[in-house]
Amino acid sequence: MSRFLMQPNGKLAVFSEIVDNFTHANLDQEDALRVARADMDLGPESARHKVNRGLARGLDAEGGWKECLETVRVIHGEKICAEVVQEILNAENERPRPRKRRV
Repeated sequence: MSRFLMQPNGKLAVFSEIVDNFTHANLDQEDALRVARADMDLGPESARHKVNRGLARGLDAEGGWKECLETVRVIHGEKICAEVVQEILNAENERPRPRKRRV
């Protein structure tokens, strides 16, 4: 199961409960809709609903940015969590793309 959530910079990220990590970051609303349609195989209305839920989810909300970072830290460790944050922060001005997967 994946969900959209707001990043501190106001853009959207996708967090996967399957890998307990972010799969996409720094998405604007249009990019998020494309991800929802293509990667999550959702129809237009379902995609819009899922993205809007992410837009409404605050940084401190259940399932929000801070909770997801804590999940990454607990499951993958401090080093990976720091790398994820740094990668997302460094990519803020780049074209959105899937994150590199780590095992």
